[in-house]
Parts: sequence; C-alpha cells; structure tokens
Amino acid sequence: MKPKAQRFDPRQNMQGDTFEVFHYLDIKTRHMEAHYHDFYEIFYFLDGDVDYWVDGTVYHLRSGDILLLNPAELHKPIPLSDTLNYERIVLWINKAYLSNIENGIFEGCFDEKRLHNKKILRLSSLKKKEMLDLFYAFLREYNSSDF
Repeated sequence: MKPKAQRFDPRQNMQGDTFEVFHYLDIKTRHMEAHYHDFYEIFYFLDGDVDYWVDGTVYHLRSGDILLLNPAELHKPIPLSDTLNYERIVLWINKAYLSNIENGIFEGCFDEKRLHNKKILRLSSLKKKEMLDLFYAFLREYNSSDF
C-alpha cells in the first residue's frame, strides 16, 4: 500500500541525530538554489521530469532511480516541466549514525570509487519493485505512532 505523500518541507537541516525520511509529491516543481547538507541523502525517484545537478554534473532521473549524495555535495533539482508531478522518497542519514551501524559497513554505499563514480543506481524492474516496497514499509513504520 502506497503511503500518502506530504508537501515539500523547505527545511534543509535534520532535527534528530539518526535519520529522517520523507515522501514528497510536488504538483508544481519549485526551483531551488544549490545547497548542501552535513548528512547523507538518498533520493528514490518515483515520478516527474527532473534532472539533478550535483557538484557540476547533471543527472537525468528516471522512475526507480536512486540518487546517492554524500555530505557537503552541492546539489539541486532542475525541473524540466512545470506541469508534471515530481514525486520522490528522501532519506537523510546522520554521518555519525551511519558510521556506527555495523562498524560503518553502510558507508561503502556512498563510496564513489567503489561505485565507479556513479551517483545514480539504476535497478532492474524486479529490483525497483522490491526497493519501492521496502521504502514504503520504511515510511509507514517511520510515520507510525509505534515508531
């Protein structure tokens, strides 16, 4: 079951010391200035017509793409249409929190040399569905009163 999306929150700083997750659906894509964070950021792109500018390189996003951003990487979305929805799931992860999980094993997900300088992961159709189901389950858990 697809969780309900929320309106974009322009806040660009974490309120906690672990992680935050958002499901955004913008009816009209906002133009944003380039910015950076001191935490990791993962985008699971669901829908829309948008490119992403990251430290001088432009990436065209397709439905099911995962964009991985390291702390301090300058980035911004580049909307290509003002009429299409822009839907994504965004996960913010605190640097210290990530490095403490399983002795930093997950930090390798953001190692550009290991990923051959790729910022975007493109999954097979089957893996896209599995990943989307995981993100939706994560969102439901995160937003539940039992969390």
